[in-house]
Amino acid sequence: MSTLMFAKIAAERAEAAKAAKAQRERRIAAQNATLGGLEGQGQPAPRLRIQLPLAAGDAPAVQTPQEATADDDDEKSGQSGVGQYVEALAALIPAEVLTLHALTLTVTTSILSPKSDVGKAAHEAIAKATSNGTVEQTAAASAAITTITAPDTLEAAFYGLIVLSLLLYLVPRGYSVWKAADPPVKPRRWWREMGFTDWMSCMIPPLSFVAWTMLQRTTAFDAAFPDIQEADRTVSGLFLAVVLLAVSGWIAFKPVGSDDDDTDDNENDANGGQAGGGAAGGGGGAAGGGDPVENPTGAAPPAG
Repeated sequence: MSTLMFAKIAAERAEAAKAAKAQRERRIAAQNATLGGLEGQGQPAPRLRIQLPLAAGDAPAVQTPQEATADDDDEKSGQSGVGQYVEALAALIPAEVLTLHALTLTVTTSILSPKSDVGKAAHEAIAKATSNGTVEQTAAASAAITTITAPDTLEAAFYGLIVLSLLLYLVPRGYSVWKAADPPVKPRRWWREMGFTDWMSCMIPPLSFVAWTMLQRTTAFDAAFPDIQEADRTVSGLFLAVVLLAVSGWIAFKPVGSDDDDTDDNENDANGGQAGGGAAGGGGGAAGGGDPVENPTGAAPPAG
């Protein structure tokens, strides 16, 4: 019974498709007949126009020089290269520091829209500076502007985040080496257990945060150093980023425990020297333990 029902449904669908095809063919034939009749009467056949999206050549002309295309491509490629360094540096910074920096920017900066009165005046000033005195809408002038409303607070937060990024590594690392010290040392002497690579690793997070803020715009670095030119901060940040990435890579592939081995060798040498000195002193004490009157040479007394 179910097989007959499926066969009936399939037949009905085939008939419906056949009827739709026949109707479409009749409509096309009627259109061709109409066009043929108009051409026979000497009238031009109507043109069927389909509105397509504007091509690149049909777009409205932009009042920018032709060389701007190559410059824009170079600028985009440069920004993408800098962005790769920014992402690499972000991996060396504690997540807590990045989160606090973002939250600090939300309360110490404001965004000026071109539609507001204050933002309109600021955008007109930017337009005059970028268009040789003519108030023309440019890409820089039409975009939103982020201004720092509390520079002193943001500057203090900049240095506070540097210290925080240092402590977030130094405190747990110092505690772990102090607990693992053998023999145990006093808590106030924990820093003696830190190796050379440990101290280098402590400096990577804060310096990475500084380079990360230098390579971006409208960060806490702008409040701390507002007079540094954009080119100077970008180039300096790139050099600092390369050095930090190289050092972090060297520390990551450095053999584990190499500093500990050197420390153990030095301790063993010191302990060996102390043991040798103690043995010599003990021998001297034994040698001097004889009777200075009856047996001054320390030789064994004769038998009998």
